[in-house]
Amino acid sequence: MIPLLERLSLIRFGNEVGIKRLQEAIDFADQIKDVDTDGVEPMISPNENKCTLLRDDIVKETKKEEIIRNADRLVEGYFVASNQ
Repeated sequence: MIPLLERLSLIRFGNEVGIKRLQEAIDFADQIKDVDTDGVEPMISPNENKCTLLRDDIVKETKKEEIIRNADRLVEGYFVASNQ
């Protein structure tokens, strides 16, 4: 599992810097547990197999190739954000 996570995140967990970054990411994500969601209705979640529109938008057909031209960097077809 660790090698897969390292490859997907582009971070090595075998050194102190990688472990520190992983811990910071976990701490950041854990903040969601502190959010009071009592009385808040769940949002509609997009589904890959079904188009769920929240309003009557004008849908414009866009090809994947057009979208990925906006990426500075791609890894295995995914946008990659800089570490800085």
